[in-house]
Amino acid sequence: MPIYEYVCVDQHLTEAINGFEVSEIVCRCDGCGKPAKRVPVYHTQFLGQATIPLGERDHRQNFSEYVEASEEISYHYDKADQDRGQPIKRPDLWGTARTTQAQAGWTSGGRLR
Repeated sequence: MPIYEYVCVDQHLTEAINGFEVSEIVCRCDGCGKPAKRVPVYHTQFLGQATIPLGERDHRQNFSEYVEASEEISYHYDKADQDRGQPIKRPDLWGTARTTQAQAGWTSGGRLR
C-alpha cells in the first residue's frame, strides 16, 4: 500500500498508508479530528496545442522505423569496429533521410522534423 498525504481544513499535513479509493480520513495532527482530503499525486498540465496535418500522420511511424533501423546499423558498425580494431566509414544516414524527405515534399521550413 502506498503512503498518501492528506490535508485538513486547518492546513495540517498528515501521512497515511491507504488504498487509492480512500480519498478522505480524519486528521491525526494534535487531536484536530477534522476531515482531511488526499493531496493529488499526479498533476495534469497541458502546454500549447499541436495538430498533425492529414497528409503527414503516417510519417511518424516511418520516422520511428528509421530511428530503429539506424540504431541497429550503428550497433553492427560498432561491433565491426571492435572486431577489426579500426573504424569503418559509416554512411551518412541523417543526410540520406533529409534528402529523401525533401524529395517526397515533407519539408517544414527546410528542416527535418
